Amino acid sequence: MKKDTRFMVLFFSQCILGGLLGILVFQNFESGKNSDQGEVTVLKDAASKLHAAGLLNQAAREYEKYLEKGKVDAKVKAKMSYSLGELYEEEGHLEKAISWFYKVELLDPKSTYITEANKRIVALLEKLKKFGAAKAFIKDKTTLSTDKDATKRKGAAIVAKVGEQNIYDYQLNEYVDSFHAFGKGQENLKSNKVKQELLQKYVINQILWQKSKRLGLEKDPSFIKKLENVTKQLLVEKLLKNEVERKIKVDEVDLKNYFKANREKFSQKETLNLTKIEFKGKDQSKKLKAFLKRNKKVTNLINEVKKMLPSASVEKEITLTKGLASPNLKLNPSQIKGLFKKNKGEWSGPFLTSGTYKMYIVAEKTLPQQYAYNDIKNVVEQSYKIEKGQGLYKKLVQESFKNENVQLFVERWK
Repeated sequence: MKKDTRFMVLFFSQCILGGLLGILVFQNFESGKNSDQGEVTVLKDAASKLHAAGLLNQAAREYEKYLEKGKVDAKVKAKMSYSLGELYEEEGHLEKAISWFYKVELLDPKSTYITEANKRIVALLEKLKKFGAAKAFIKDKTTLSTDKDATKRKGAAIVAKVGEQNIYDYQLNEYVDSFHAFGKGQENLKSNKVKQELLQKYVINQILWQKSKRLGLEKDPSFIKKLENVTKQLLVEKLLKNEVERKIKVDEVDLKNYFKANREKFSQKETLNLTKIEFKGKDQSKKLKAFLKRNKKVTNLINEVKKMLPSASVEKEITLTKGLASPNLKLNPSQIKGLFKKNKGEWSGPFLTSGTYKMYIVAEKTLPQQYAYNDIKNVVEQSYKIEKGQGLYKKLVQESFKNENVQLFVERWK
C-alpha cells in the first residue's frame, strides 16, 4: 500500500473513533443531566406532599434542597423563600422564618411578596422582643408606612407624631365624625380637655392598629368572618339609604296633615314620678295607716316612713304615664286612676299585693299639654320620616322575598 493511501486510512479511522467517543461523552452528560433533573423534581414533589400532610418541618427541608439543587428563576425563588418563612413561622422556628423572609427581596427585588415579607419580619422581631431592630427595620422600609396619603392634603396641620409618622387634623376630624355616623352624641370640641382625650384615644388606636397589622392578625379566620359580617351590615345600611331614605319626600302640607291626624301622639300626656315603699306585716300596715291619718301633711314623708319602718325598701324615680301600661306596679285600674288624682307630695296606699304592702308617694306631677305645629315641627318631621321609612322598608322586604323566592324553615332551627 502506498504511503498516501496508508495516511488517508489512518486519518479516517481517527475521525470515526473521535466521533464515537464524542457520542459516548454526550450520552453520559445527558444521562447525568436527566438524572439531576429527576432528583430535583422528586425533591419538589416530596416537599409538596409533606406540606399537604402537615409535616411542615420536613417539607421545609425538602424545599430548601430543591432551591439549592434546582435551576429556578428569581421570581420562583422569592416566592418559595416567602413560603419557607411561613412554614418555619408556623412551626415556631421564628429566627429561621425571619431569615427566609429577609431573602425574598434579596432573591427578587421586584417580587410581589416583599411587602408581606417585610410585615412578617417586623411582627416576628417584636415576638422575639427585638423592638429596637423592628423599629429600625420599619424606618428603613418606607413601604410599611401608613402615612402615604396624609401629605396629599394641602394646609393639613400636624396634631401628633408617632415615631416618624405624622397625624393630621383632618384625620382626627374624620375619626370624630365616625362617632356621629354611628349615632353618638356630639362632642364638645371647644373643650381642650375633650380634645386631649380624643387625640390620645386616636393615637392609642393607631399604635395598636399598626401593631395588629404587623402581627398579621387581619389573617385570623375569626377576624375575617367578623369583618365579613360587619361589611355586610354596612352595605345593607348603604342600600337602605339608597332604597328607603332617599325616596322619602317631605312636603309641608303632608307634615301638617300628619300632625293633625296624630295630634295625641305629639301632646304631653299626664305623667307621675313616684316613689314606692315596700314592707311586710299587717301590724306595720296598721301602724303606718294610723300615722298617715294623724299627719295628713308631712314635710318629708319618705324619711318619716323610713324611721317608722326601718326594714322597708324604697324605690325612687318610677314614671307612670296616663294611658300607657304601668311599669310593673301590679296595681289594678282603679288604683292607678286614684294615683292620678293625687298631687305632688300626696300618697296612695298601702296596698297588699302577694303578701307585700306597697305605698306610692307622688314626687312630681306633669299635667297634659298640647303643642302647636310650629313649636315641634322638627319632631313631627322626624316621626313622619321614620313612619314612611318603615313602610318603604316593609315594601322592599316583601318585594325581595318574592323576587328571590325565599322560603323560611324556622322549625328546623335547633
